[in-house]
Amino acid sequence: MTQQQYPGQFSQSARDGGETGSSSDRTGEFGRFRSSLPHRSREHRILGGVCGGLAEAWGMPVTAVRVGAILACLLPGPMFLVYLAAWCLMLDEPAPAQH
Repeated sequence: MTQQQYPGQFSQSARDGGETGSSSDRTGEFGRFRSSLPHRSREHRILGGVCGGLAEAWGMPVTAVRVGAILACLLPGPMFLVYLAAWCLMLDEPAPAQH
């Protein structure tokens, strides 16, 4: 019996070049995902730099993003977990090069 493929779905051999269970591919994909996220700010940091990094990436004032985050915490649901996840996933902004 042949497995039906849907648009956007790839077979295991097409996805990782024929290797099955390659953990380096998964690590590489996760690293690429993390590097594609905005970086936590070094300059605009109160707790972890998440709001500062998002404000820099979105081109918004840092205060507006912080107020939005505080207002979102008032909504029902564990918004602090979303902030914590962003803190864990977002990389630190690269240190400025010293000459």
